[in-house]
Amino acid sequence: MATIGGDRKPKAVFNTTMMGNFINPVLDFDYPELKFKYLWEKGVVSMPIPHDLRIFNKGPLSTSINLKIDQPFSCPSEKMELPSGAEENIRIEFDPGSKHDRLSNIMQGKLTISHQNHTHRDIVKLQG
Repeated sequence: MATIGGDRKPKAVFNTTMMGNFINPVLDFDYPELKFKYLWEKGVVSMPIPHDLRIFNKGPLSTSINLKIDQPFSCPSEKMELPSGAEENIRIEFDPGSKHDRLSNIMQGKLTISHQNHTHRDIVKLQG
């Protein structure tokens, strides 16, 4: 936009048309849902139960991901770089000791994976 002389209203000088191909990140998991099972025993201290999850980048571009996990599940990694064609194993833990009443229950949660500079999200369901 530009104004000429004493013009008050700017006039278009250039009109730009942009085109592009947007590529969604494509992650593959060896388990789309992780299930943990804990049986309470008298006199035995509850310990976190680990499970490994493989994340594979099937997309043509590398991606930077952020990992957010619901309690009582945990993951030591919060951020990760995955080049195209690369895979990474992350350890997910379920802490059965977070529930103190010792009543049977199924605890639901999720691991949400967001991609830096992209709106696409991946979710792995968790059940303990």
